[in-house]
Formats: sequence, C-alpha cells, structure tokens
Amino acid sequence: MEKPPKNENTPEKSEAVHERIDELRIDAPKRLGEEFNEIMLDFATKLEKRRPDCRKYRAFHQLIGSSPPEDALSGDFEGEDSIEAFFKNLVEER
Repeated sequence: MEKPPKNENTPEKSEAVHERIDELRIDAPKRLGEEFNEIMLDFATKLEKRRPDCRKYRAFHQLIGSSPPEDALSGDFEGEDSIEAFFKNLVEER
C-alpha cells in the first residue's frame, strides 16, 4: 500500500519543504544542464505510475515546473518518491 505524502504538521513546515524544493529546482538544472530535463522527466514518469494521484500535489508540480491547481495538496512524498530527496541527490552528485 502506498503511503500518502508527508503531511507536514503545520503550514509553516509545509511551506518550508516547498521553499527547499524551489531552491533545489533552481540549482539542479544549472549543475546538470540539458541532461536535467531527461532525468527529471524519467523520475516524473515513474512517479506517475507509482502514484496516479500525484498531480494533486504541489510538490509534483514543482518537480515538472508547472503551476499547481489552487486546491493542490501540500507536503512531499516519502522514501524513493520524495521530490526534495530527488533534487538533493541530483545536486550532490554533480
């Protein structure tokens, strides 16, 4: 059974994870160049297969660089599906 995204306990903590993702989202393409889009799309495609409802979450829209719907859910996914961890790994590898 798949786990829902981490529900940050307070709006402040939830916003903090999204701020960290935003910062990493800016840094990753700078470090990887054109390769970034291919890596990101591969991860996004896998995430969509594992979590069919991922487009409901703000973090997924941060990943793919699209605008989330107004009613998007906050928080990041856990484990191998974590958007923040994905970006951290990309940045640390380069």
